[in-house]
Amino acid sequence: MRSSRPAAMHFASAALALQTPPTPLRTARRGASAPGGGLLDGWQTLRALPSLRRLVAGLACSNLMLGLLQSASPILVEDRFGHSPAAAGALWSIAAAATLVAVACSRV
Repeated sequence: MRSSRPAAMHFASAALALQTPPTPLRTARRGASAPGGGLLDGWQTLRALPSLRRLVAGLACSNLMLGLLQSASPILVEDRFGHSPAAAGALWSIAAAATLVAVACSRV
């Protein structure tokens, strides 16, 4: 039988997230937005700022390349280096842990 501890923690974190005080941005936009209004505002902002367009396009391309790399890494690890595909998962887990440590250290 599975433990219900993770589900209870998810529900507790969701309940605590609802208790956060409203930010000025949330209170200013509470009644002003129509369905799809934020998307229209974002699209108009992208059209107005060419540098933001380039930034968004570059980030979209880099995310696509990282997705392709992540999907191909188990095959590459197995064919080129002779390790099991689980080694690729371990590599990505180690990289994620290092990223979390770096973010935690940079906040201090």
